[in-house]
Amino acid sequence: MVLVQLKEEKTLHQLFREKWYVFSLICVALTLPTTITLNRLAIIQLVICWLILPNLKQRFSINWLDPKLLVFVLFYFLNVLSLLFTQNMGEGLFALEKRASILLFPLLLSTSVRLKANEKTLIFGSFVVGYLLTSCLLLFHALKLYLVDGNTAYFFFHSLTRPIDAHAIYFAMFGIFSVGVLAHRLDQKWGMWDYYLKGLHLLVIGFLFMVIFLCASKMMMGLLVVFVIILLYRHINHWYGKHLKKLMLSFSLFFLTLFGAFMYFNEPIRERLKTGLFDGDYKMLFMDKMPIETRLNGVNLRLLIWKLGIKGIIKEGDFVFGFGPGDTQIHLNSFYIESELSKRGYLGYSAHNEYVQTFLELGLIGLLLLLVIFYFSFRYAYQYSGVVHFYFLFLLLFGFCTESMLAMNKGILYFSFFSSVFMFLPNNSSLLGPEINSKFKDKK
Repeated sequence: MVLVQLKEEKTLHQLFREKWYVFSLICVALTLPTTITLNRLAIIQLVICWLILPNLKQRFSINWLDPKLLVFVLFYFLNVLSLLFTQNMGEGLFALEKRASILLFPLLLSTSVRLKANEKTLIFGSFVVGYLLTSCLLLFHALKLYLVDGNTAYFFFHSLTRPIDAHAIYFAMFGIFSVGVLAHRLDQKWGMWDYYLKGLHLLVIGFLFMVIFLCASKMMMGLLVVFVIILLYRHINHWYGKHLKKLMLSFSLFFLTLFGAFMYFNEPIRERLKTGLFDGDYKMLFMDKMPIETRLNGVNLRLLIWKLGIKGIIKEGDFVFGFGPGDTQIHLNSFYIESELSKRGYLGYSAHNEYVQTFLELGLIGLLLLLVIFYFSFRYAYQYSGVVHFYFLFLLLFGFCTESMLAMNKGILYFSFFSSVFMFLPNNSSLLGPEINSKFKDKK
């Protein structure tokens, strides 16, 4: 009797630790769209919960040669190896600290307990809730400032996201991913939910659209248009297949008209799009030195930085292993000075492209490893994870084109956490697509 009681107590104790671990994962997702401080506290709690989970030694007997895990480990340790030849040890160590989650999350989640379907759904739902709450607080803060001096700029771009010290482009990307999670959930439950639940989800998605537009990122607004068309196609094809062409055309024209009207009548966003795309001089891309009167915008500036970085690293012969994360900005600054871009105040700017940034920091080897990560991610999404994973990868793939996401805390955490949730967290959650679960069962 005593042995049975002890066994039951031990089982309950283990169950409590496992539930606390799941709660910690939810907290990490919930705080990811908020401040770095809150998110770090949630990560610390997750690590503590992982350590006290039962069977630590047994959990660590994973297949360390699993290519998915190995490529993340190699990518991080390539950053470690760069310290051997860095001239700026402080910056190199700081980069390692920021990127620690690229190693941490795959290891933690690949050696954790198996989650139930609803538990993984809660992780994604918590991220959406965190984004919604943060958006409401940011809008309230902007409104409070607007009532003081009547300046509408508080509602747009970096001014909107400054209170949480977040880049507006990353915040917009989080919003688009939240739209994808909600839209996929809505598509799955469309035939089972009543009009109130459907209406509530559509209302929340509409609110997210507004927040994404206010972030005023040209790339993210373009991605949102493509994203919505994809979501509409999937939903109409699923529920109204025989009328697909007419419905798809109607909804696409309606959304594009609505989008165009919003852009036209919203002066801050209209001016940002105009100056960001059309008001620029591209002749300087073919010059060694940039004339001081050159008109710069978000596009030609990025093209110039990419050209200077790639040309510079090839010229200096460091294209195999890169300059190292600690020294890359030093070299970029020297290229800016040489081309006279520094006279326009652009010293300290990153490459604003993760593929170029990785090439400069870690060379061809690092860039190849990053592309291999994408390869395994897409393959895993196709075989097991499903639609939401594809949404996540779609955003990353294009987001990396205009931002050095793995140089910023928010970008690193978003990339490493959700990559690990999709690829390393044991599950068979229905959120990721029932068609994928059937494939998984067939393989088993």
